[in-house]
Amino acid sequence: MKHPIRYSLLAIFVLSIVVGVSAFGYQCYHSSMDEKAQYISEKISKKLDLTVEQNKQLVNLKDQILVVAKNIRQNKQLHREKLLGLMDKKQFDRKTAEIILNEKSDVIKAEGTPLILAFADFYDSLDTSQQQKIRDEINEN
Repeated sequence: MKHPIRYSLLAIFVLSIVVGVSAFGYQCYHSSMDEKAQYISEKISKKLDLTVEQNKQLVNLKDQILVVAKNIRQNKQLHREKLLGLMDKKQFDRKTAEIILNEKSDVIKAEGTPLILAFADFYDSLDTSQQQKIRDEINEN
């Protein structure tokens, strides 16, 4: 697989984690994003029986995910108003819509590399059985 394709697939995987954290409302519906991320981190730590060093890597990953999620959500209302403005006109302004999409994509691209590195550090710190548990969990969901 070519390097850009591999990078893109990994970015999509990591972004799906971001979406999962930001959309998580299951048992802590009225909690803040930070509280939800903490809950998920604790659940992962217990399920994988992490060491102190592995927990540090997990906390680093959680913090990085929260940074990305907050940056993606930034200016949400402004982007919503821009999109609604595009739909108020007789003709949909494709060029402006593409500009809005590119702005969001730029945020994701800027934040993607540190997020991938944080995930890689966490994953690499796991032993073989812990890594297998993660793969099994991904396959089940």
